[in-house]
Amino acid sequence: MVSESWGMPFGQVKRQGSGQQLSAGIAYDWYLALAEELERPLEQRVRSRRRQEAALLAHEVDVFCLVRPDWLSKKVSTALQWASQPLMAAEDRIVAAPGVPVPSSLDVLRGQTLGTVLGFVYPSLEAGFAAGHLSREDAPNETALAAKLLRGHNRYGVLKTLDARYQQRSQPAAMALGISAIVVANAPLFCALAPQARISLAELEAAQASLLRRGEMTRILAKY
Repeated sequence: MVSESWGMPFGQVKRQGSGQQLSAGIAYDWYLALAEELERPLEQRVRSRRRQEAALLAHEVDVFCLVRPDWLSKKVSTALQWASQPLMAAEDRIVAAPGVPVPSSLDVLRGQTLGTVLGFVYPSLEAGFAAGHLSREDAPNETALAAKLLRGHNRYGVLKTLDARYQQRSQPAAMALGISAIVVANAPLFCALAPQARISLAELEAAQASLLRRGEMTRILAKY
């Protein structure tokens, strides 16, 4: 399964014919390597955040990678089979728009509206959202969120460190983004199998372990 909300460097989803396809990024390279290791054809199913859980339970997909159990509802996360070894860690940080002072703590953000991604959960910020000390304004993905920060639409946002660094490398204007030291989350990402998947958990874990042992994910991350 491909998440429609992925943006580079995690994934570049492009319109192809009447549908959408993942064409580049960490997820694309990992799925290609995994399919080759499993000696299976790679078939993509692009789904919106709202459609992902239904797709997993309806047997539309077999494998979903770069995800965490707590990003899904308890009903769905407990129905999946999770690989025991994580692929990588994804760190989220508070990022300031150009010309905006980089915050030193979450207390500085009290009363602010943070740029966030639709459907994303930010555990360390949820209490602030619930109490009204913080508010959120959603973008469809992190690429769009970075663009809103660069335009000054939001003063602050939550971006994965990988995304923020990628934006800075790929466009000069993004060098003005202020990546703070405030880590909102640093979470391991996994692969999971949908119920009635056409491969077993043992097959998935063996293929993944082989790829990680050979440094495949390290090579992919270095590329982006």
